[in-house]
Amino acid sequence: MKENLDNLIKESMIAKTSDRTLLLRDIKTEFSKAETAKDFKKLDEIAILKSMKKKREDAVDQYIKANRHDLADIEVKEILILKEFLPEEISEDKLRELVTQIVNDLKESGCANMGSIMANVKNIPNVDMKLASSIVKSLI
Repeated sequence: MKENLDNLIKESMIAKTSDRTLLLRDIKTEFSKAETAKDFKKLDEIAILKSMKKKREDAVDQYIKANRHDLADIEVKEILILKEFLPEEISEDKLRELVTQIVNDLKESGCANMGSIMANVKNIPNVDMKLASSIVKSLI
């Protein structure tokens, strides 16, 4: 993705989508920071994008609590753009099925606590951990 970022920025500038352009430049900046800090890999790109998405989701919650829906809308738009670059997350039904199986397996072995369950859930690719946590809490 890093290689395509400059082209995406140019396309966004031509299309005059300033919100998208600003976010793409922000992504490029975050990638550059990570590149100078350590060995940069493909997996790091996804981790950076997930981190950026999470920060914006937290900001949306804060803006809504502060009754600043105008700012929350901007963050939501940025989240939608970031989702374009992230792998599709596992569906809630599929996640519930997998988590239920993990809980049942750990109950049989006698160590079905929140920590051990969540450690196993982390091994599932493309999981919304917040959703997974709420599912685990409902099952325990």
